Amino acid sequence: DKALELFQEAFRIRKSKLGMECIDTADTLFMLGKCLAKNGRNEESIEKLKQVVEIRKRSLGPDSVEVANCYHSIGLAYSTRGNYESALQNLRDGLPARIEYFGDDSEETGESYQ
Repeated sequence: DKALELFQEAFRIRKSKLGMECIDTADTLFMLGKCLAKNGRNEESIEKLKQVVEIRKRSLGPDSVEVANCYHSIGLAYSTRGNYESALQNLRDGLPARIEYFGDDSEETGESYQ
């Protein structure tokens, strides 16, 4: 898939030029992880997204909506694999920040209850 190739190349360049701790590199890795999931490569997706969680926690704080969105994406990838316990745990981990950022009755928060 062309999008996957482009995200991989963008990540390689950003990692090389900016380093792994740069939030821009983490954002590209997040998009790569989501693209991997869309291509059915959930194991790789989860691995990448877990890396993003750690980088974003250090850069933005553990309660940021960006960290919560990573947990949400990890939860969806686990759900697709049929690992519902891990899916639920990750969705719950991100829920407080999503409620804080988007509100109790937002569409984004509702997605975390799926």
